[in-house]
Amino acid sequence: MGDPVTAAMVATELVEETGKLAKARRKLLDYMRVDHVRGCWLVQVGMTRNGYGQMMVDHERDLTHRWSYRAFHGPIPAGLVVRHACDVRNCVNPLHLSIGTQSDNIRECVARGRFAKNRGGAKLGWPEVEAIRASSETNTALAARYGVHRLTIGEIKLGRTWIR
Repeated sequence: MGDPVTAAMVATELVEETGKLAKARRKLLDYMRVDHVRGCWLVQVGMTRNGYGQMMVDHERDLTHRWSYRAFHGPIPAGLVVRHACDVRNCVNPLHLSIGTQSDNIRECVARGRFAKNRGGAKLGWPEVEAIRASSETNTALAARYGVHRLTIGEIKLGRTWIR
């Protein structure tokens, strides 16, 4: 799965590595596919209700973007979180990941319009809903792009939610 050229380039840098983080890298490269428009490495394994991927390596479960950061950049310092520059929750491209405080993460989220502004916690607005309805992409692909569950996409396309 994934872009063979990109995966091969990364894999050549991992010559004969062993250990938990090397296993995590190999699993991430096996599970990902490349979104050539955004450059995201998308994983669809162990998806959480919030749209993050998760996986287990040597009996340790963590979110896939955290595995990616640790495997390609190093340890995550205590008290810091891994942030997505691309705002795609299931992206594991190490070039899209950085660390910062939760306050930094929320501030960026609000600045980019990705923070729920209502009491219902909606992640989408009318522009996104209209784009979803007009799209011919699969529900799974749209769910990954917008950080929602594929069933949410289905309900929007069927007109059962987001009714004017």
